[in-house]
Parts: sequence; structure tokens; C-alpha cells
Amino acid sequence: MSSRIFQPETALSPARKNVFASLALCVLVFMVYANTFDASWHFDDVINITDNASVHLTEFNWTNLKKSFFLPNGKLFRPAANLSFALNYYVGGLDVFGYHLVNTILHAMAAVLLFLFIHRTLHLPTIREKIREHAYGISLLATALWAINPVQTQAVTYIVQRMAVMAALFSLASLYFYARARLSRDGGAVSYGLSLACFLLALASKENTILIPVIAFLYDVILIQGESPGAWVRRNRRLCLLMCVLFAALFIGYLLALQKGGLTAFLAGFDKRAYGPLERLMTQPRVLLFYLGLLLYPDPGRLCVNHDFTVSRGLLDPLSTLPAMAIVAAAVLGALIFSRKRPLISFCILFFFINHAVESSFLPLEMVFEHRNYLPSMLLFLPPALGLAHLLFHSPLSRTVRTLIAAAMVLFLVGQGHATFLRNFSWKTEESLWVDCIEKYPQLWRPYVNLGKYYSDTNRPLEAIRQYEKALGKRTANDKKENFFYKTYYNLGVEHFRLGHETEALGYFRKALEIYDGDPKLLNNLGALFFVQGKRAQAETLLRRALRRKPRYRPALTNLGGLLLERGDVKEALVLLQRALKANPRNRAILLRTSLAYRLRGRHGRALMYAKKALSGRKPRFQDVLFLAETYEAAGLTRKARGILDRALLQGSPEGLRHFMDGLGNPQTPQVLFPHRALTLKRLARACRHRGERFLEAARYAEKKGAGL
Repeated sequence: MSSRIFQPETALSPARKNVFASLALCVLVFMVYANTFDASWHFDDVINITDNASVHLTEFNWTNLKKSFFLPNGKLFRPAANLSFALNYYVGGLDVFGYHLVNTILHAMAAVLLFLFIHRTLHLPTIREKIREHAYGISLLATALWAINPVQTQAVTYIVQRMAVMAALFSLASLYFYARARLSRDGGAVSYGLSLACFLLALASKENTILIPVIAFLYDVILIQGESPGAWVRRNRRLCLLMCVLFAALFIGYLLALQKGGLTAFLAGFDKRAYGPLERLMTQPRVLLFYLGLLLYPDPGRLCVNHDFTVSRGLLDPLSTLPAMAIVAAAVLGALIFSRKRPLISFCILFFFINHAVESSFLPLEMVFEHRNYLPSMLLFLPPALGLAHLLFHSPLSRTVRTLIAAAMVLFLVGQGHATFLRNFSWKTEESLWVDCIEKYPQLWRPYVNLGKYYSDTNRPLEAIRQYEKALGKRTANDKKENFFYKTYYNLGVEHFRLGHETEALGYFRKALEIYDGDPKLLNNLGALFFVQGKRAQAETLLRRALRRKPRYRPALTNLGGLLLERGDVKEALVLLQRALKANPRNRAILLRTSLAYRLRGRHGRALMYAKKALSGRKPRFQDVLFLAETYEAAGLTRKARGILDRALLQGSPEGLRHFMDGLGNPQTPQVLFPHRALTLKRLARACRHRGERFLEAARYAEKKGAGL
């Protein structure tokens, strides 16, 4: 055999083989992920990173670093992963390049560590000599098959799933150091300490790593001691019972300490799902077999961010439910029974299913996500690599056939890497991601809604409306029917409101309200619509309902504060606006309304401070400059006010000014910042006459509008 990859261990020095393997894996990873560094933010990236102020680190100190450990509501949440996002933000803000670079580096590190772990495992005394002889090639092939598998793109290219990558990296590090400690001649105290530290970091990255101690136990019993787990448990009944009680206590403690409301709130997560705990549990064996199919046949045409998966409503509904449960049970039971005869393959099988156990249980999670395979699949390709090594070196095949098999494996790796590269193009933008999903699952609701949201965020409301309308005729794989209809109607209402289609917006908001009347966003938007229509009492009722649902909801605080200012309830308005400022201290609308509240209370110094802050660091609109001028006028600084207004008129046009005056001249149009409209129009007329003939027509128009009030 001419290929050197499967040469015996003695053919290469330990340093050379480890350096080569590490470099080769890093090169492979960076080659197949080279087209991801400008891929945009997606889906849960928004709530976890771009809109999560907790990870927006601007000053490098312990107080700010510690803030990243918690969600804005004060709940501790995956501190290790969130700290990494905070450090990314500190270095490069929200530039996606840095986040993708870190994700790819972490994936390359995981690949190198996986190689080292497999290589060390294949040198255990319980492993057969004929396997140990080719441990280097087997380890490198198994790792390469895992590292460039297209299924891993969702964990690596999807920025927020760094959580899954870090969890897997630290989990594997914990197992690696545990193996070193167990085989150490000096007791391995340092390695044990590192193993524990890595386990805690894995937990701090993602909670599904809670079962790593179980994996370490099986590794010890099956691969180090060469014993059957059942026999070990029978000999250590009391210790096993103690471990089970301890684990149950930790799990219950987690629910009570970290999940507000304990078990009741935990199970309440199913309120929005189209299935219950038992149905999810029955469906997951089918999901696990689906995952295996994706990993072993990773055609990019089968990969998607949102799979359509039929829920199992009974043991034979669908018919594949019971057979899938039997296959999974047989695989796990068989791995335990044959653990002494086939320890390596048994451990790989158990590694896959146990690492899926948390996310494939009765938890109120979505049914299917590809990134959940990142950790469980790490040893999945070791048995195929063992089989290939057996074919090449221990089977009665001719040299020609062996060469063809080796060449086929090289071509397979090239093809798999190319498939991963192609799959990453789907992650380029939100548009490409959801268009890809629509092509594969045109019957699903979520892709249309998320594509519509992308068009909405990129100021393409008509295209957004088209996608939302298409979504109304689709179905959901995870959410209850009422939930997705409500969201679609709400989004349609928002887009029509933005376009000024008040009748259509009102119709869609009311449809959404009929389905669910507890969303503060809906109540706020419907209240804002009534405010625009001059229905102040109805608007106030809805805005106050929104705040009862969510007392710190900034848009409702801002809108109700503006409504109260217009009505003259300055004291209550100021209280609401100050609460809104705590939520968003740089928001222009809140700052301007707070400035007006202080002006109306006669505190002109504070009014000027907030007005200047609202206009600092950004290009001001004409109405904002006019507001600043009026604030100076109210403070008795008339000359300063006129100078500011004169400069603002020079930057504007008579046509734009006329459009603004139309709004001021209509008593039904909310103009919160200009409570004395007639006086404002009089000042505008005077300023326009001062600018000469170009603004003479605008001056007359302002006088006419002011006289009408």
C-alpha cells in the first residue's frame, strides 16, 4: 500500500504526526468555511447578540464583563458563551467578520482536540493491537469526516450557535483530561482539575453538557477498565444510587434556582407548542434516526434551518414511531450488552445517544435543529474509519481494490468539503437562508414570516406584505396554529401602518387581538394607531393595558408619555418617560419628549440638556432643530433660537417645509413636540420672511395655517 496516511505508528515521530494532523485539520476547516466570514446575522443572533445590551461591552472592566453573564432580565444564561460574544463586541462591535473568525477557530480547535482524544483512546490497553497499529490514520480520518461534514454548518456558520461549539469543545477537553488523569502514573491531580474546570466551562456554554460525567463514567468502565457497565453497577449499587440522587438534586436545583417559577414555569413552555411533553418524547426517536441519516448522507439539498417534522401523536401515529423507538432502544441496549466484546463501537453508539438525551427529551424545545448534532456526532465517524482500516489492512482484498477504496475515500472527503462550502452560501444573508428553506419546505409558515421580516427590516414593506400574506395559507411545524396566525396578522398590521394604510392596519391588528390579547407589542401598536386617528381615549386604554402586561416596555412608555404630554398631564408623563430612558438612554424620541416635559414644567436648563443630547452625534431632522429653537425661545434665549432656526431653513427646502406645516395645521394629527401649534407656525412664518423671496410663499402658507388654528 503506497498511501502513507495509514502507515503504522512507528513510521512517524509523535511530534511530527500531531503537528501534521493539527495543521491538516485547520487547513481543511478554513478551506471549507472560507466563504462564511461575511455571512450576515440570522434568526436568534438578534435576541442573543445584536439586540442584547448585556454583551455590548464598551469598557473592559470586571463590572461590565460580569454583566455579560446575565440576560437583561437578570437571569444567569450561558456565561462562557456570552462572555465570548462580549469580547467580540469589544474588539469589533457588530462587524460579523470577527464573530465568524472566532467560530471557525473554535471549530478548528475542536477538530484538533477530537483527533488527540481519539488517538489517545485508540492507545488504551483494552483496544486491540491491530487497531492501535493504525491509530494515527484512523484518528485523522474520523476527525476529518466529522469536521467537514455539511451538517456542522449550522453550528459553525450560525454565529449564535457558538454556544454549541464551545459546549462541545469544553466537553471533549474535559474527557481528554480525564483520560490523561486516569492513565497518569503520578495520580493526575492537575489533569483531574483541568477536567473539572472544562466540564464547568461546558456547562457555562450550554446546559445539555450536564451528562458529560455519565460519558466519562462509561469511558472509564468500558474503555479503560474493559468491563460491562451492568456488572460495574451491580458491584457499586450504593455509589450509583448516590450519584443518581445527586444528579436529580442538581437538576431540580437548576429548575428552582435558574428557571423562575420552578417546574410549573418550565412546563409552561409547552403553552406555545403544537405538542406536549409526551408527544415530543415519542417523536424524538424518529428525529434521532433523521439526524443519523443527515450525518451519513449530508446532501446540502437535505439540510435546512427549519425542518418540517410530523409530530408523533401515538405509538403508531405515524407508523414509524414505534419502529423508531425500538431501533433506538435496541441500539442502546445492544451497545451495553456488547460493550466487552466491541468496546470502541459500543462507546461511540452510547456517546451519540447520551449526548442527545437532554435535547431529545420532554423539554419544551423545538423538535429539530441540526446544530444539536455537533457534540453527539464527534465519535460517529470512528466506526466507519475502523471499518475502512480493516478493509485496507486486514481483509483479503487485492492491492488494486485497496487502492481504489483509498481513492474513493479521498474523493468522498473532497466531495463532502465541497458540499459544506456550497451549504455555507445559503447562510450568506437572511434572504438566502429563508429562500433556501422555502424551496425545500414550501408548506411551512416560518420561512415566509422570517423572509417578510427581513424585507421589513430592509425597508421593503410591499415585499414583506407579500410574504406575510403567503404565510397565512401555510402551517407550522412547532408552534400552535393560533400563535402563527396571530404573529402573521400582527406583522401585516405593522407593515400597513408603516405605509399609512390605517384601515388595513386596523383590520389586521383586530384579527390578531381576537386570537391573543396579551402581547404588549400588539397593544402598543394598536394604541399608536388610535392615537394617530385622534381616538385618544381608546389609545390610552390600550397603552395602559400594554404596560400592565410589561411595565418596562419602552415603546408603550414612550407613546403613553407623549399622549399625556399632549393632554397636559406633565407630571405622570415625565415619570413614564424617565422609565423609558432607563431602558434606552439614547433614544431620540424619548429624549425630545422628556425635554418637552421639563420645558412645560418650567425647568428650562434640563429641557435644553435633553434636547441637545437628542440631537448630538447624528444628522438632525428639521422638526428636531425647530424643537431645539423653541426650547431656547422658552428659556428666554430668543436670539439663539432665531439663529438656530435660520440655519435650519437654509438646509431645508420650501416643499419639505410645506409638508411639515400641513401636519402642524391639522388638529387631528398628533404633534406631541409642538403643543402650541399656532405660535410655532407664527415663528416659522417670521423666520421664512427673514430668509427672503425663496421662502416667501412658505411664510404665507404658515400664516394661513396658523390663522386656521
